[in-house]
Amino acid sequence: MAAPPQHASGHELEQLMPPSTTDQPPTNDETKKAHNGNASVATDSSDASLDAGTSRPGWTPFYLQTTTLIGFAVLYLVLLLAIIGLAIADAKRDGISTARSSEHYLWTYGPTAVLAIVAALWGQVEYRTKQAMPWKVLQRRSTPASKTLLLDYITPSLPEALTSSLRSSHWPVATAITNSLLIKLLTVASTGLLVLQKTPIVRHDCHLTASDDFVSSFNTSTIGSAAVLATLAIQNGTIPLPPGTSRDAAFQRLEAPDSLSKFADLEVEGLASSLSAGLVCEVATITSGASGCSDWQCHSLNTTIDIVSPTCEIKGFNYTNGCGMQLAPIGCDIEDAWGVGCDSHAVGHNKNRLVFMIGQMAQNLSNQDLPTKIITDNTTTILCEPEYNITSTNIRMDRNGNLRNVASNPAPHGSSQPFSAWDLVDGLHTSTQAAGLIVDSLYAYSSWESNPWGSFWKMFESWTSAAYPSSNLKDANILQSRANELFSMAAAQMAKRSLMQKSANNSLGTCYGTEDRLRVRGLSLYLMGASLILLVLSTILLLYTAPRNYASRDPATIGGLALVLSQSPSLLSRLSNHGSANLEAIKNHLKETECQSFLAADDRWWRFSIDWTSKEEAPDRDSASTPPTSSSEITFWRPLSLLPIFKICVIVFLLVLIVILEVVYSVSQKHDGIAEVDTEGYVRFSWVYIPAVVMLTAQTLVGMIAFSSVLIFPYFLLRTKSSNTRNDVLRDYVSQTAIESVWKSVANRHLPVLCMALAMLLTPLLTIAVSGLYTPQATSTEIDVTLSLENQLNASFSPNDFPDWSAFAPASANIGLLLTQNFTYPLWTYDELGFPEAKLEIPDTFRANSSILSGSNITATLPGIRANLNCSIAPDAPRNLSDVLLSTSNVTFTPYEDAGCDPAWPMPGPNPFGFFSAGYGRAGAAVGNRFCGAFGLSESEWRAFTCDSLINQLDVAITLDAATLAILAAAPDESSSRLFSTRTLNPDNLGNFPSSMIPSLFGSANFEGATAGYYDPAFQAVIYEAGTTADPDAFPMARYMDAAGFAAIAAHLQHVHRTVVAQSARAIRVPLDPSSSPRAVNATLADPHVYRLRQSAVSTRILDALLGAVALCVALSLGLVDARRVLPKNPATIAAGASLVAGGPEMLGRDVVPAEAQWWGDAELEKRGVWGGLFFTLGWWDAKGGAGGQGRRFGLDVGKAEG
Repeated sequence: MAAPPQHASGHELEQLMPPSTTDQPPTNDETKKAHNGNASVATDSSDASLDAGTSRPGWTPFYLQTTTLIGFAVLYLVLLLAIIGLAIADAKRDGISTARSSEHYLWTYGPTAVLAIVAALWGQVEYRTKQAMPWKVLQRRSTPASKTLLLDYITPSLPEALTSSLRSSHWPVATAITNSLLIKLLTVASTGLLVLQKTPIVRHDCHLTASDDFVSSFNTSTIGSAAVLATLAIQNGTIPLPPGTSRDAAFQRLEAPDSLSKFADLEVEGLASSLSAGLVCEVATITSGASGCSDWQCHSLNTTIDIVSPTCEIKGFNYTNGCGMQLAPIGCDIEDAWGVGCDSHAVGHNKNRLVFMIGQMAQNLSNQDLPTKIITDNTTTILCEPEYNITSTNIRMDRNGNLRNVASNPAPHGSSQPFSAWDLVDGLHTSTQAAGLIVDSLYAYSSWESNPWGSFWKMFESWTSAAYPSSNLKDANILQSRANELFSMAAAQMAKRSLMQKSANNSLGTCYGTEDRLRVRGLSLYLMGASLILLVLSTILLLYTAPRNYASRDPATIGGLALVLSQSPSLLSRLSNHGSANLEAIKNHLKETECQSFLAADDRWWRFSIDWTSKEEAPDRDSASTPPTSSSEITFWRPLSLLPIFKICVIVFLLVLIVILEVVYSVSQKHDGIAEVDTEGYVRFSWVYIPAVVMLTAQTLVGMIAFSSVLIFPYFLLRTKSSNTRNDVLRDYVSQTAIESVWKSVANRHLPVLCMALAMLLTPLLTIAVSGLYTPQATSTEIDVTLSLENQLNASFSPNDFPDWSAFAPASANIGLLLTQNFTYPLWTYDELGFPEAKLEIPDTFRANSSILSGSNITATLPGIRANLNCSIAPDAPRNLSDVLLSTSNVTFTPYEDAGCDPAWPMPGPNPFGFFSAGYGRAGAAVGNRFCGAFGLSESEWRAFTCDSLINQLDVAITLDAATLAILAAAPDESSSRLFSTRTLNPDNLGNFPSSMIPSLFGSANFEGATAGYYDPAFQAVIYEAGTTADPDAFPMARYMDAAGFAAIAAHLQHVHRTVVAQSARAIRVPLDPSSSPRAVNATLADPHVYRLRQSAVSTRILDALLGAVALCVALSLGLVDARRVLPKNPATIAAGASLVAGGPEMLGRDVVPAEAQWWGDAELEKRGVWGGLFFTLGWWDAKGGAGGQGRRFGLDVGKAEG
């Protein structure tokens, strides 16, 4: 809209001015065209002419406009929907997203940064509402000046302003302040909104891969001892169920896709092929027939028996057993099991049966016709037919293949039996023969077994004793149940170990796991949700109550206020000569006066004015209270925030925060955290909210200084600078955001404002940075403990110390398990090391906390032993084994007699082979420390070697599981190595060492039939270590025939030998010798159950920089603005500002400021040339109306004022 023309005549302008005696309100004629409805917004080109229409003109700040407030309401609604969306996503997806702890600044800084921006923008809404409230009251009705012209909501603190607004029912101000406080609460709550948390995750339709599958056929002769070792170890509780097996079945291994490899506790669920086997047993009747000696020397006794069951008949079976070689009649118990074929069997049944017989035998060697007889009345016999099925079963297993859950009923489809069920029995039989000492079978390179099934029964007996110690096996039902359970268990272990091949079959299933997910915290969510709901509602309320069209233009600046009041001569007249008066004096001066703003119009122009509405003229108090007439009489206004002591205190506070941050950070680094914290209770919000509140406090204190500084700065310039132009009297930094103030202060070279604007720009970053300052992290707390040695290792042992080799059977089992299973090292052994036993001594202060040991580790240094082998190729070994045969039997050869070796190895013929055993020396001398070996491609292409053995002792740093004392890690100090013994740790009556201590890994290593290749158990362990784990025939012997190959074989042999010695160390533990060994060993217990609060280095450095920068800005302001003699009063009220411009004849003169200029914005003023070329100052001016006809006034005018 076009403004009134500048060339309007003086008479026309005069018509727009009220009469000179306008202490009374305008007449009805003057206000007959006044409007009190909603107004349109006046812009820089506002038109105050009536030709523009009848709508009421007026000015509304951008931040109070309807569209702006609607935008804020929508923003709060969007934020509310956003956190609701986050909560829904968190609930539905078990977390918002996957994240890493290293990225925590994204979710700690992000929400706080958004709200810091919102807070900065809403600060302008709050400021404009506070500024506009007195004008809105003036707009409503006639009101006392104390509640309008002297009303100040801008400079009081938020609580004070809120209380005052509520008391006066000024709802826009109360609403704006409440919203500001809610945004602060939002900011604090947002620092704890998102947290990284380990969360269970479920993925349906997960692509699974079966990495193995069951074979369709297999060679039973290659089945090693692993199945028997695992079965007995599981039953004894030595090991858990191996991966891919349950107690009675073996399963394919299902693997999750690589994309889920980072899941913790990963598990998969889906259909997998499973093999389950069992025995279907029948009670049989037995008939004892003829008996006699097996040969002329009667090495054994045979009894002919008939065994009959409903589906099988066995006639004339020669049962070999006896009660000993006593001539007198004797009876004995018989317990036996063997495999046999039926002479006739029912249709639909297999021929072969497994026989279990528990009973008694009568023996009388004097009776040559019937020396032995089965007492059938007291004997229980069952015939068992093996069966198995491979079916599809729904299973759930972890990433290592350990089963977590198996469906109770297998899927009805997919059942198959690709190989004979009896193959399982044959394989299990071979496995028992390979088990060696575990089943009381002494290893020999070449021997004939009198009872090939003796090891099978020993395995059954050992398992039954462990599983059901008090079983009455003569009860046929119990015997059937035990036999079936053992066979199922052993067949499952054998199937998983030996009956599976690599596969890559794909299927769909379900994946489960735990991953670090970004979760929404409940308390912060509820606080933010409630706050945002209130913000939406209160913003809508402010939308309808916000002051609008309350003035002719922006009155925020001293020049803008002068223009707005330019058509209010009665107000200006009343306040003239009161520029030097303080607020209390002005309050007394305006006491009992009422006023109101009017928007009057004549035929052409609108006129905005504030006029007195008192029915009687207010008394003149000038004589009673004369304003000061010199600076010496004025008490200048200095807000608390501009006092040097206040600034210094704030600077010190900021620097103290830096010191505290550094001290706490140093503590955090030194002690691996500040303190132990509980991450579950509500106390966890303390390290999130309290730092945020502290930084908000710092922001508030700095904000007080910054606000007062930018408020007073225009007046400071007007007081100290004589060349102030129109831009200076229209300058307004208070109603600008910090970033705007920075830009404009740089452009205007206003360093004090720049410092404060930078401070205000930086202080919101404090709250953002502090949101990522503290995080609880799992850590270990160290506690001094003691390990008390309970025994020591005997360095002077002798083979004669071990007359009974059965004491080495547990070590043999452990060796087999270590070679074939994912087996935890037995107590007080680790890898190649053996240790004495010790007991943990816990301080009394921790005894009550029994859970402290679970998951905790202990570190200590203990002496341990480790064997060494020094091997070398024998230089003069014959090239052809047949050249060294002592006989033509082609059974044994002895090439190393001169080297102290006396092995008895079989002839390998054209087959690859490998042998390694202790050299016994001549004439059966006691075992020394010499070992002999040979390996090659055949009997004509081979290499021989010897090894010298010794045992060293070392100091070993070990880590133990505090609950079980199992050694988890060991690091020997090689520099501490010292000789322990030159003997071989081997019982005197245990031959063929070390093969006698190592269960065969590839079928029976009894070379009577050489069914598993020509490798003794020691060399089987070598090729197993080298990577051949299925078939010894696959071992690439040709690669090892050179020097490098021998070095590799020697290294593997050393590891096997060390393992044997370490597991055998238990045999040489003896009571402590108090004179030579310390009983107590210092140790440290690391408790990982503790969460310690750690201070972030990144956040600390950011906060240090921000606090230092803000402190510097405040410090600079100390010397840049001297506010001691700037203003006599707070200029925030209408009356205070008006008193500074009232009585200025030049500034508001008719020839300088047209009447319609009160409607013009800054750009329009510049365009119209108002105040162009004039210079303004604030100070003392000569004025009329004072005492004696002359006086002085303090205020703003054109020209240079006196200081």
